[in-house]
Amino acid sequence: MAALPRFISVTEAARRLGLPAKDLYRMVDAGKIKAAEINGETVVSEESLPFRKEDLPEYKKYAHLKGVGIWVSEAARKYKIPHGNLSRWAKAGVISVLGKDGNKTLIDEADVGYCSEIHKKRSGSGKWLFNPDGTPYQPKIM
Repeated sequence: MAALPRFISVTEAARRLGLPAKDLYRMVDAGKIKAAEINGETVVSEESLPFRKEDLPEYKKYAHLKGVGIWVSEAARKYKIPHGNLSRWAKAGVISVLGKDGNKTLIDEADVGYCSEIHKKRSGSGKWLFNPDGTPYQPKIM
């Protein structure tokens, strides 16, 4: 038997996402979040809530490194990720850029660690790894 959808209050959803409730109502109106009304209260489908990469277990392993800078070339060696991948992910915003010094780019080590976890789990030539918000890309099943 399929699991029934779970609904939570807009207040709880807003707290989890760190957003004002009015933003969630806008997402409901735009059809980005599924909602229902129960006993006069608007509730949202937990499965339809957007989540952040920071909420994922792969990211939490490296959360203690948030804001710690590492040069792209050093990160490539330390995490065994091609330099080009790190540069592309930084350019796309998946990895935060903390600064630049000439041609050198200082990036957030927590983001690098997270990306290395996803890369190792799902790597393969030509595979799309990340959505624009940095969460792992899930191919659509036809």
